[in-house]
Amino acid sequence: MNGIVINIDPVIFQIGGFEFRWYSLAVITAAFAVLFLAVKGARRRGISSQSVYGMAPWVMVGAILGARFFHVLDHIGYYSAHPAQILQFQQGGLAIWGALIGGGIA
Repeated sequence: MNGIVINIDPVIFQIGGFEFRWYSLAVITAAFAVLFLAVKGARRRGISSQSVYGMAPWVMVGAILGARFFHVLDHIGYYSAHPAQILQFQQGGLAIWGALIGGGIA
């Protein structure tokens, strides 16, 4: 037995060269869920929701950069031979641990 095979196209839709994938939908949904929980938790502690909304873009940028940085470190052999590919986010390559650290969650 070769395991489970799921025959779902990873691309939800495409506009020109932009592809919106199921993985992207999951990450965006998770980000909004975390934002919702952060606002709820902040209100319980007497912190304004505007403070959370003000930090959210910076946390997301940190999470994305941290995820990419961790991925690059994890594949340093490839990226040391191809340094121009380090900033090629559209080629894929994000690591969840880097996102947690970069976003300040861990």
